[in-house]
Amino acid sequence: MAKTKEEILAEMKKAQAQQREVREHTGRAPRGGEAQPVEEKQSKEEKKQQSVSDDVRIKQLEEKVQALKRDKADLRDQVENKEQVSNYQKEQEALSSVIQNNDDYHFVKKYTVSTAKGQKREFVVKMHAPSVMEQAEIQQEFVDLTSGRGAGFLAGLQDLYLAIGYFRVVGDNVPNWFTDVDKTYRVDILLDVFRDYEEWLDFFLQDQLQ
Repeated sequence: MAKTKEEILAEMKKAQAQQREVREHTGRAPRGGEAQPVEEKQSKEEKKQQSVSDDVRIKQLEEKVQALKRDKADLRDQVENKEQVSNYQKEQEALSSVIQNNDDYHFVKKYTVSTAKGQKREFVVKMHAPSVMEQAEIQQEFVDLTSGRGAGFLAGLQDLYLAIGYFRVVGDNVPNWFTDVDKTYRVDILLDVFRDYEEWLDFFLQDQLQ
């Protein structure tokens, strides 16, 4: 039959009393060393349990901190996604507005361009046919952009600066980087759009009587 806690404590106290008696009579500690007091054993056991409990609480706190960090990151992603969706909707509304307000007197076309990394951008170009005065302005833009040296440029570069001149003068709705030479890198896109515009302009002029 298993002993109760009280019986075990009583036996330990009895053993301690016997050890003290042996020490008093012989002046030596009993063989095997003196038994530790019950209170000391209990204190060590309590400290051990307390240490384990502290470790568990620390681990739980660390897990809560990590969970809070994940929740914060998720919330940040949700906010960024909402902002991206909102910006995209605004861009689409602006593009739709430009397209809907089209008439026979304007060149309007929607473009989608992409990068090697898979990034995409959509924009709408809206331009009108230049008047006589605007044609003069376009030529002046070409001269200013090339510092008067455009006549000596290669044909491709001449077309590029002429296209920028058109975008600046008759571009009713064009991306900013179409008119800012310091921010223009995808010259292939500019030239593709300009060729589309030139094709439209040829058909437009054929239908005019003045």
